[in-house]
Amino acid sequence: MSADSDKAFEDWYEREYGDSGSNSHMGSTKRCWDAALSWCRPLAIAAIKKAKSRKRQPKKTRTLKEAVTIPDWLPIEVWRGFEDMRVRIRAPLTEYAAHLIIKKLIELKDQGEDPIACLNESTQKSWRGIFPVYKNRNGNIRSSSTPLRQIGDDND
Repeated sequence: MSADSDKAFEDWYEREYGDSGSNSHMGSTKRCWDAALSWCRPLAIAAIKKAKSRKRQPKKTRTLKEAVTIPDWLPIEVWRGFEDMRVRIRAPLTEYAAHLIIKKLIELKDQGEDPIACLNESTQKSWRGIFPVYKNRNGNIRSSSTPLRQIGDDND
């Protein structure tokens, strides 16, 4: 083992257990620890190295926002909201997935659906995909902009 790893281990041992050389009554405990640490010393050194290497890694940045071409009829705020929601649910969009979702929005628009409402509903409900706007059994669209009837309303 290298001198750096030996020094790191000795520093760690001293921080964890203190300098037991001044405590003569701790001799048997120190011998016991030395025996135990003789077999786990390489593991402790590996753990120290791993902890040090984790601190040095720079945070990765995503440049997806510039790589995707958004249609003119789709407001940028709606798209950014969907992207941010996907990051929040820990399922960030890849460039290919973004192109597929835009393709799906175009298909929904051609079918007569409102693509902005579809994207807003997916964002609101934290869905990973894009679907037609949810319609209840009566065929009426039920979205967050339509208030639900309050209990006790006299409009029955």
